[in-house]
Amino acid sequence: MAELEEHDVRAVRAANIRRGRAAGARFEDKCKKFLESLGWTADKARQAVKFIGPGRAVGTANDFFGCVDVMAVNPDKNYTLFVQCTKDSGVGRKKRDLEAVRWNLDSQRVQVWLPLQGMRGGIRVLRLMSHGTNEREAVWVETLFRMATGVEPEGGVL
Repeated sequence: MAELEEHDVRAVRAANIRRGRAAGARFEDKCKKFLESLGWTADKARQAVKFIGPGRAVGTANDFFGCVDVMAVNPDKNYTLFVQCTKDSGVGRKKRDLEAVRWNLDSQRVQVWLPLQGMRGGIRVLRLMSHGTNEREAVWVETLFRMATGVEPEGGVL
């Protein structure tokens, strides 16, 4: 009986993880479509298939540089945009992953996008402004905007 209960708990956890991944994928798609509506050419990281046994395959994360979900370019801008889209509360870990890459912040913008609860289409953007050093923490600037198709947010977010 205990084995059955443990199996049920594992099945519920697996279903919750799948549901969370699906919600995250929908948010990534929404961010990509928003950027495309503003004239950006955007690409989203795709899952890689990993074989774990005979006839068993699973999808694994395959982010750009191991930490970026959406990469976008615009011929009217002199930089490339790298966006980590997240719906979970592990923002600190995602920021540390982005800080570990040595970005050229003059020609690359690195951002974390999170949906704002209670604001339809609201986005919280954290932009990496400078790398941390041994003496100083990395500098992140926060901006809020509402995602509206074809309307570029104010304040130099993009």
